[in-house]
Amino acid sequence: MKNFVFCLFLFSIAARSPTAQSNWSPEQCLKLKNIAGTVVSPDGTKLLYAEREALMTDDRSEYINQIWLVDLKATNKPVQLTRGDKNNIQPTWSPDGQWISFVSNRDGNNNLYLLPVAGGESEKVTDVKSGVGSYKWSRNGQAIAMLIADPTPEDEEKNITSEWASIPLPKTKVIKWKSTDGQEIQGLLTYNYIAGTNVPFLLNSKLKGYS
Repeated sequence: MKNFVFCLFLFSIAARSPTAQSNWSPEQCLKLKNIAGTVVSPDGTKLLYAEREALMTDDRSEYINQIWLVDLKATNKPVQLTRGDKNNIQPTWSPDGQWISFVSNRDGNNNLYLLPVAGGESEKVTDVKSGVGSYKWSRNGQAIAMLIADPTPEDEEKNITSEWASIPLPKTKVIKWKSTDGQEIQGLLTYNYIAGTNVPFLLNSKLKGYS
């Protein structure tokens, strides 16, 4: 019932807005903000919702969502919980009403974040490249189940490449020595590496007189 009353209240405001006219221009349509994802807190005193707005810049043209909080027992204005030019969706309450969870692409990928209702910064709780889909709290609030897409082969290749790029190459020098049968051997000696660290080991030996 509270969801219905809240949506009706928003509709009545839009109807009285100066932009509510018979002839809508494309610019006015883009300025229109939509409300979605309304969720009442477990104790019924607060309401979460996502507000969608158009982001139009020189290099971007898309819709983004911001999370808002409404106190249903007070006359205060809604409080905006997320800001910026990133998309924030799927706001949900923890079972005890102490945490607000939502999905955001603020780091480039859709990941799950937790925000304390009492105040403070949001905390990123997942770090997946393929993105978090839908999710749901457990009844006791001790776990969150979520859907995560399998990474594509391209993503796996990028991860491997980035991991190797962060490994420093050790110093090398060319050394030569003779074997017991008089053959000259040439190779690369790796040195000055830090013990206990992972480094690529390269060895290229050649025997004179052999192909």
